[in-house]
Amino acid sequence: MTSVSAISFSPGAVDVTSTAGTLTCDVTMQANATPDSGYFRLYDPSGNRFEEVPFSVSNRISGNNSSSVYRVTLGIPAHAQPGGYRWALRVQNTAGSKVSAYGWEELTRSSPLVQSATVQNSGAVDTYLHWLKLHQISGTGSGQAEDFDGDGISNLLEFTFGSNPKAGSRALVAASGGVIITLGLPDLQVIGSGDQRRIKATFVRRVADASGMTCLASFGDVPLTLSPAASSPSVIATDGTYEVVTVEDQITIPASEKRFGAVKIAYPFP
Repeated sequence: MTSVSAISFSPGAVDVTSTAGTLTCDVTMQANATPDSGYFRLYDPSGNRFEEVPFSVSNRISGNNSSSVYRVTLGIPAHAQPGGYRWALRVQNTAGSKVSAYGWEELTRSSPLVQSATVQNSGAVDTYLHWLKLHQISGTGSGQAEDFDGDGISNLLEFTFGSNPKAGSRALVAASGGVIITLGLPDLQVIGSGDQRRIKATFVRRVADASGMTCLASFGDVPLTLSPAASSPSVIATDGTYEVVTVEDQITIPASEKRFGAVKIAYPFP
């Protein structure tokens, strides 16, 4: 049976306020056979899978089959969420089908093992980065301007408006009775009649997003020179992570004229 007797992280805390960092983890294991395949995984402070690296006998730095120290290296991107990153280790050894799991799932028990690695960040958090990790999107399709599911909506817009980046949906936001029905693209409608028509924008924004991003409704007579709305948004529904807001343009639209509206996003990280 495989067991973990010690685990340590170096450095004790990695600071990613401005630049990426690296965590080195040493794992001491007792086993009745050589580890054959597995993984070492970190979960961010919100409990989402964040980083994973392969784990096998190639990670051994000292010892033998019965008692060894194994080392893994994990990269922590700049502007990551600060806090404790719980670990999980899953290994199958060469003795057969026995699989042993260790980590944050088991640490509700009394355990002498280090429960988490510490990440420090005294600045803003790149929440888009954690969103990518949550949806397991990486590589060339992970850029903010990329469209992972090919539905014509960029990854940054999917992140901002809470839609599923793998569903290929162009649904509009919907809310009723203080409850969010559908997370999706902004819904711009003309309300009123005659010369009293005006544009009403309904859109999703992230609640107290740690990145400092902004979502603003803007209106104007020319599409390329829209100005921020004169009135403040009204929250009509929330689920704690997202909220749906409405904003009405304060300029009415005579029947013979045109008026334009949009929701502008400003995200502080490239």
